[in-house]
Amino acid sequence: MHIARQRCLRVLLSSHNPTLLDALPGEVSHVAFCYRLEDGSSALVRLMDMENYPGLVAQGPVGHLMTQGIIDRFAKHSLGPEERKRQAHTWLAELREQVGQGAGHGGDRDCGYQHPAECVECAGPQWATGSCA
Repeated sequence: MHIARQRCLRVLLSSHNPTLLDALPGEVSHVAFCYRLEDGSSALVRLMDMENYPGLVAQGPVGHLMTQGIIDRFAKHSLGPEERKRQAHTWLAELREQVGQGAGHGGDRDCGYQHPAECVECAGPQWATGSCA
């Protein structure tokens, strides 16, 4: 890579080897992922350009993400931020229903949590003062 930088060369390396992918030095944002679409054509996308890139790379090294099919799922079935938020709220509502939480922690809103630190909307600097409106 050092010689490639000196000579202003671009290097393309293709691999299915997870060990080699895990050995990539530094930031993996330059890594591209090739996958097959439902119509049979191929698509190429840089990891950094994928929706929720930070959430993807936080799950482990690139080789692990590839062998577990995580990159594939992110590429083919990526949800936008609003859809992820909607799904998270739905999941929280279902969880509250299952757990049968009480009236909440006493803030102005009935969020269903016993302590404001447990509530995504109430947790923050304001809950320490006792006001979580």
